[in-house]
Amino acid sequence: MKSSHKWNLHRLSSLSLIFTTISFLIFFFNSIQLNQLEVQTKLSFLPAKLLIFFFFLNALFHARLELWSIYDDYFKGTQKKIFQITTYVFLTVLLILVLPILGVK
Repeated sequence: MKSSHKWNLHRLSSLSLIFTTISFLIFFFNSIQLNQLEVQTKLSFLPAKLLIFFFFLNALFHARLELWSIYDDYFKGTQKKIFQITTYVFLTVLLILVLPILGVK
């Protein structure tokens, strides 16, 4: 992958993480006076689930991009491939473990 393409993906991922984080802050500041059951009800609606799901996927993608940059800088050849495969396995397991928490079945 070209460096300019990686840089554009980094920027896009970072920008979308900023917007989803701001959305979470707005949601939680609006929910600060609600009791636990009302907050759980608001979080069970589809837009809230989609926001959480998008945030989580974007965070995983962003972590993958950042780790790839580190791998490119510090590792060569086979060692780099081993770390990339390990990262994919770890992120996939993390995604599988978190999907039920998000309510995605």
